Amino acid sequence: MPDRTYCTIAELVADLRQPAGPEPDEATLMRAIRHASDFIDRRLGQFIPETATRWFDGNGERDLFIDPCLAVTAVTDDGDAITATQYRLYPPGHR
Repeated sequence: MPDRTYCTIAELVADLRQPAGPEPDEATLMRAIRHASDFIDRRLGQFIPETATRWFDGNGERDLFIDPCLAVTAVTDDGDAITATQYRLYPPGHR
């Protein structure tokens, strides 16, 4: 799984809204963020649902492998719309 974190130290500190006191140790906070992020990845799998627009560059091959997704709203190729009958979605690991 990729090494990703789901928040920054600044976001964590802002969310905690701790009263004035000693500055938090950034190394400790980063370890906690990584531990929590790893837990989320292990528990939920490869992804957390989000709505996003994503762009991919193909390599001229027929198949384009992308990260898992729940749904596709639209597909275009150089600005040309591709209909749902012109592409197939397969589960991860399918060849």
